[in-house]
Amino acid sequence: MSWNDLPPTDRKRLQELANGIGRLIEPTLRAAEGFARNVQPVVKTIGEVAQALKPVFDTVAVIARHSHQCEMLDKAGWLPHRTSPFELLQENLAWNSDEVRQKVDAYYRENWEWISAEFLSAVEDASIDDEAKMTFGEAITAHGHGLYRVAPRLLFPEVERIVGDILHKDEGMPRKISSLRKLADVADEYLPGSIAALNFHKRLRGHLYEHIKSSEDLAGIVDDPIPNRHAVVHGLVSYKTAQSSINAMILTLYIFQMLSVYLERDAKEASLSQ
Repeated sequence: MSWNDLPPTDRKRLQELANGIGRLIEPTLRAAEGFARNVQPVVKTIGEVAQALKPVFDTVAVIARHSHQCEMLDKAGWLPHRTSPFELLQENLAWNSDEVRQKVDAYYRENWEWISAEFLSAVEDASIDDEAKMTFGEAITAHGHGLYRVAPRLLFPEVERIVGDILHKDEGMPRKISSLRKLADVADEYLPGSIAALNFHKRLRGHLYEHIKSSEDLAGIVDDPIPNRHAVVHGLVSYKTAQSSINAMILTLYIFQMLSVYLERDAKEASLSQ
């Protein structure tokens, strides 16, 4: 039945009912309309704020992702570095520590040509003496020939020599720098502020220069592919893998880079004080 089929009296009653409902809900409709007008600027503002904060959210996401990748490397016994295969790790977040250890090892082997060139370039740019640069170059050469024991045993003494020349030059001889406490203090201020560098800083403050005073201490580091200075110089652990060799080079790069920043700022402050 259509509207026109209804009797006139029914059409009149329905019209009056509709008009009555309209009058009843009119205030509500007006309030809703006013609410919409008032809320619209707020919604627009929220959208603008969200858009403005998008770069911040994106940056936080990148930091969180990079942090997780560095954690994967650390648990697998690798020092994170800009040469680390971060994209490979991001594509395989489900890898366990053994898988990460093996895959990263394979990555460094397959890409050693350009990675070694990157290492050498970084050392060449560092504000250190030629002796240190040549010593590092010999570690690179030895690694390229599969002589993986060389880097840890060669580079730790060289690091101590260059640290002594730069940070302990006024202390006379012999220099007592085996714990490198001053180096760790310098790292607090001069180490680059990347997530990978922060991971190295944690290792520097702990594992790298931790003294081994008991068999329990030794048991805690013997299976760690990141070399410990005390274990190296006293022959307590045989660091004979490619992984330990690369870790020794990476830790040396961080220290050289940090000392370079220290020297550059020291020179700048000296020139300003004149």
